[in-house]
Amino acid sequence: MGGDSWKTSGTLVSFSLGGNIPDMTPTLATVDAGSGKLLLNMGPRAGFRRYGNTTDGNESFAVSYLPADVANTDPNDDHDHILVSALGGVQAFDASRVTSIYAEGGSGNDSVTIAKEVLVPVEVYGDFANGTGGGKDVLKAGGGPATLRGGARRR
Repeated sequence: MGGDSWKTSGTLVSFSLGGNIPDMTPTLATVDAGSGKLLLNMGPRAGFRRYGNTTDGNESFAVSYLPADVANTDPNDDHDHILVSALGGVQAFDASRVTSIYAEGGSGNDSVTIAKEVLVPVEVYGDFANGTGGGKDVLKAGGGPATLRGGARRR
């Protein structure tokens, strides 16, 4: 019993996924090409996230600013960024292309936080832009001009 040893080698299983695997990362925001407005995909725009949680409900979004990395060796990435964080992910946008930020929280209890370093104008509704909804929302504006509206009776 004590002196026997076994050695084997080989491939147990081999497979190929065949083709490209699609990116299933939620789209947290979109920049309108015509106006430069950064539209947060929350509330009534939740379906634009395409993957993961695409329903309007209790949502928490944060927008921050990341200055260009002057030591960066990638010439395509030498610009400031606006970062959108939500649902466990982060999406970066070229800050020079963002002229303003817009969000509607929609249904549920929502949180939208804009960092003080973000200086573009901000328009954020805790509920819907038409004043309907009734969630308990938390809205925090950045360092630029801001319009914050909490709901029908919270203007």
